[in-house]
Amino acid sequence: MFNGEIIPVEPFISVVITTVDRKSVIQAIDTALAQINVTVEVIVVVDGGDQNTVSLIKNTFGAKVKVLISSEKKGANWARNTGIRESTAPWIALLDDDDLWDQEKLYLQYQHLTKFDTEHTITFCNVSYWGHDVKPIIYPLKPYINTIPISSYLFCTKYGGFIQTSTLFASSIVMRHLRFDENLPRHQDWDWVLRASAAGYDFTQVDASLVFYHVDITRPRQVGWDYSYNWARSRKTLFSKQAYYSFILIEVLSTLFKSQTSLLDKLRNGILIIRIEKVPIAMYRYLFYKVVYKLWRKLFPPKMFDGNPT
Repeated sequence: MFNGEIIPVEPFISVVITTVDRKSVIQAIDTALAQINVTVEVIVVVDGGDQNTVSLIKNTFGAKVKVLISSEKKGANWARNTGIRESTAPWIALLDDDDLWDQEKLYLQYQHLTKFDTEHTITFCNVSYWGHDVKPIIYPLKPYINTIPISSYLFCTKYGGFIQTSTLFASSIVMRHLRFDENLPRHQDWDWVLRASAAGYDFTQVDASLVFYHVDITRPRQVGWDYSYNWARSRKTLFSKQAYYSFILIEVLSTLFKSQTSLLDKLRNGILIIRIEKVPIAMYRYLFYKVVYKLWRKLFPPKMFDGNPT
């Protein structure tokens, strides 16, 4: 008999996990299923028909997880779009297969987001770095202020911003409208965030570390400095002026000088980029100091300590 008591209904949230040949996906799924005060639909998209991963997931979780499989490798953004399309919940969160969640991650983000216009707002949270030989650190370094352009927050070092795929949470309306660019092998989350901001969506932050972001320092970069440069140029209108120059400095020129090309090629390409972009004089100083330092180290390599102090 009804006694007048209203029983609260837990929010229903779809979790989309993309994976390709990684056993770590089991831990990621575990943390998605362990979320408290919410009901989750976990969708795992296996990119490339990896039968070992498919069998591992099904044998471990059975009907608790919906597994989608592509017969050929189509990329992480295709997998994300596919998972979002097949989801049924009014809320969607994304999780990379090597990251982990705090058990309150989804509930806290849901509670936070519902204070805003949910059809035009996206929320993210902080992350804790983890991995072998990785220094524990929490990002972002500073809270997000919504008067700052999202591009400046991400790329200008004074703001210390950080938004990554596993931190994102939004309504299904937002996620279905903002598709991930399936042609991008890298900068996928940055690209999505910049396009979302340009489309008029607001961002809000849960200032708590709710994601354990896996960093593998041994993993080689998927793309070189030239890819980053071409991507930034193609998205230049999405950057603030300050953010664009910061990206060129940090993601393009720094990567260029760490590459395996000759010092002459580094110098030639660096000067060409600075001339094309008409960047501030500070970047000329940066390039000059980098070149001088490299030449100095090449001409006068540091002496190695031989264990016999003189």
